Amino acid sequence: TTTPSPAPPSGYSDINVNLDVQQRIGVTTGRVEQTPLAMSIRAVGIVRPDETRVAHVHLKTEGWVDKLFVAYIGQKVRAGEPMLSIYSPTFFAAQREFLSALRVAKSGLDSEGDQKTVVDTARRRLELWDIPKDEIDKLEQTGNPGKFLLLRSPISGTVLQKTAFSGQYVTMQSDLFVVADLSTVWMQAKIFQYELPHVALGMPATVSFPSSSQRPLAGKVVFIDPVVDEASRSVQVRIELQNPHGTLLPGMFGDVVISH
Repeated sequence: TTTPSPAPPSGYSDINVNLDVQQRIGVTTGRVEQTPLAMSIRAVGIVRPDETRVAHVHLKTEGWVDKLFVAYIGQKVRAGEPMLSIYSPTFFAAQREFLSALRVAKSGLDSEGDQKTVVDTARRRLELWDIPKDEIDKLEQTGNPGKFLLLRSPISGTVLQKTAFSGQYVTMQSDLFVVADLSTVWMQAKIFQYELPHVALGMPATVSFPSSSQRPLAGKVVFIDPVVDEASRSVQVRIELQNPHGTLLPGMFGDVVISH
């Protein structure tokens, strides 16, 4: 006995198509399943430094560059490491002012205690020039003002720009170095206006570099530009990527796929 076929739903009818006809027209059958509908948006991106991890190194006084400790762009530096030394008459005078205030305060001639305020003010002035506390303490103990001011790196990272050279006269407006921590980088990509409804913050993205042998990298969308470029009708999208080995360099082009 054979099991009878179930009756078709109301409003539908069964049809029979012989095997020869099915083969000629390519009929296939399958089971109806409920699955996610995936959509991919593709774009070309450029690696940029993470702007929250970039430091512009400049002086808070003025003077002449005496010695450079950073010789070339691309050099690695650590936070607190000297980058150059400066001869600054203003810095030398500030040290002498601090020592003079200390001598008066220790002499006991200042009965009203106003000299302590002068000492604190002179010390604070040195601190605002990013002079480390141990160097100020050493100045207080020895009483010998230093001739040169050391400019130190505020962060650990890679030197991306260098404009300082030996003997140069520099001011507070001078950007001497740009240092970036490249352990995390941004991939800046452009998507078209009609693709905007399919992109949102936190969406996963895959970045690959056709010119490199490394495997595709996983990231996520962390920023969508709120302004559309009128000429290209596109929007900047930023994808954050981890770069612990430093293989991703600013300026590299890559293919971006945003999954929706």
